Amino acid sequence: MLKPAIQAVLVFLFSFFILQNTSSAAISDWQKGFTIRLIDQSYSEVDVTLSELNSIGVNFVTITPGWITDSRTSSNVDRKSRTPSDSLMVYTINKAHSLGMGIMIKPHLDIKGGSWRANLNPSDKNRFFQNYSNMILHYANMAQQNNIEMLSIGAELITLTQNTANLPYWTSLIDNVRNVYSGKLTYSANADSGSYNETNLPFGNRLDLIGMSMYRPLSSTTNPTVSSMISRWESLDQTYVTPAVQRFGKPVIFTEIGYRSVDGASTRPWDYGYNANVDMQEQSDLYTAFFEYWKDKSYFAGVHFWEWEVDPNSGGPNDKNYTIENKTAENTVKNYFATADTGTSLPTPVVNTLTSSLFINLTGATGGFSTDILNISKSVYADRAYVFTDIPVEVSGAEYIKGRNSDKNINSVSYINFEISNPATIFIGYDERADTIPAWLSDWTLTTGVLKTNDTNFKIYSKSLQAGTVVLGGNMTSPASGAGSNYIVFISESASLQPATQAGTQTDTGQTQEPSPTPNPAPPQPEPDLNNVVTGTEYKIVINYPENNSVVSGEKKIKAYIEDLPLDQYKMTLNVNVLGEVEMKNDSTGNFKQLKIEFDEWLTYGTGPFDILLTAENTAGEVLDQTILTLYVKD
Repeated sequence: MLKPAIQAVLVFLFSFFILQNTSSAAISDWQKGFTIRLIDQSYSEVDVTLSELNSIGVNFVTITPGWITDSRTSSNVDRKSRTPSDSLMVYTINKAHSLGMGIMIKPHLDIKGGSWRANLNPSDKNRFFQNYSNMILHYANMAQQNNIEMLSIGAELITLTQNTANLPYWTSLIDNVRNVYSGKLTYSANADSGSYNETNLPFGNRLDLIGMSMYRPLSSTTNPTVSSMISRWESLDQTYVTPAVQRFGKPVIFTEIGYRSVDGASTRPWDYGYNANVDMQEQSDLYTAFFEYWKDKSYFAGVHFWEWEVDPNSGGPNDKNYTIENKTAENTVKNYFATADTGTSLPTPVVNTLTSSLFINLTGATGGFSTDILNISKSVYADRAYVFTDIPVEVSGAEYIKGRNSDKNINSVSYINFEISNPATIFIGYDERADTIPAWLSDWTLTTGVLKTNDTNFKIYSKSLQAGTVVLGGNMTSPASGAGSNYIVFISESASLQPATQAGTQTDTGQTQEPSPTPNPAPPQPEPDLNNVVTGTEYKIVINYPENNSVVSGEKKIKAYIEDLPLDQYKMTLNVNVLGEVEMKNDSTGNFKQLKIEFDEWLTYGTGPFDILLTAENTAGEVLDQTILTLYVKD
């Protein structure tokens, strides 16, 4: 056995090699995957689905059998009614192999009632891990018997992985799996901020590839450019991917990532309940930005997109879900997957470079200034070790002045001087701890943007200026008070940030007056008309789930149907003030109209009651029946 010090050196050398050797990277070398959710589909439906995936260049298929536990603290690990049979899985595996595609099995353990699996924390760990290991070993044996290429031993079980007291359970599980399975092992680690980030996986060194579930936002606006999203990917790479490669000395794959075809999908990739208009182009642009950034990174081993539905009629021009079937994004993915390394060639995003600085004749009262490109992990000051930890995507890649934090108490009216040769927007990041701001900053616009560092956070002010000389005062020029760190200056000829007028109004002192509370993520829609509900017709809406006046939480599907009427002969909408009016979709069994909702987000508006109006109309637009479903949300 290698000594720990030698192991550490080898990991460092390997990670250095794969980070430096980018010239050999190519999409053709990737796992080019999509996830399919098997339930009880027919073999013919599987055949069509795999043929479709093969036609767009997919070479890997992920199967996610779902299992269930009773509560956040329970120890049972049981099959669901929707868990695919072993026979259906084996058929799918063999069919995919016959088409030259690899397979990853990635079991998902869910909590009954809809709570996110990240919060699972069984009170009896011994019993839980025994049951969980039995489930994983079941699929490990299936994988070995059917020559499956890769197995994920878990997904997004954040509380269970980040508690190092559980490490012996995980290492024992991995050892037991390797005793019966000779293929590759990974784990789908959630990439997030704060306590919900698990990319520093305690047992990552025991895996073959580092898997990540990557649903980080690529924009804070609903009309992002491809170039701006590529720039954001650079920051995400530096925050999550490159550190994992350096830590473990292994390539990274995205075991789950996807985007809905809605306006604003780039701002909330994880949010399957986000109510917005259809936007096929934004979904396509998100895929383009993904491929353009990652296509030449040798330490990146591939992707398993969420998802491809096992239904040839899925997707289409009115669909808002994650699938790319029959959408603009399908051609985008095919362009990159099927043509391997090329895709549609895009220029590298244009950002300011240090050979062409926007700050001309930069001088300061104390000297020692330099400029750099604004990205996560860059140093904030020339004389401190603080680094940027989060940057609004709109200004990522802007040029900033790397000044001195020791100048934070300067109170002169002339501290920094420079020239700009073209119209540009100047941004000032000012310490959020300040009670008041300097007089010279009082006519600047406070924005919604925030610069975050490992020292403090900075509110961002902006001003658009014409070509000429710019003079900025000191950090503590009167009447400033309370700022514990020096301000930060950055510049862009094209970037902008939303004014903070919707978040509060700035006073003459620079303080912010808080507005009356507003709902988040969106204001309520108008109440549906519940006083003129159509009833008594020959048709009747039957609600399959949930029961009227029940208490719900987490992710749930509302399911309903019209008795004795085929689904294709009517449409059904759901109308509630939290969401507005939304059309329900046919489920995969052909029995129900359904809509998936994340009910925990409704807690912004209280616990209820929420009166939901269901309306069924025939193809001519005539109302067949209406009914009201009343629900409460568990706090």
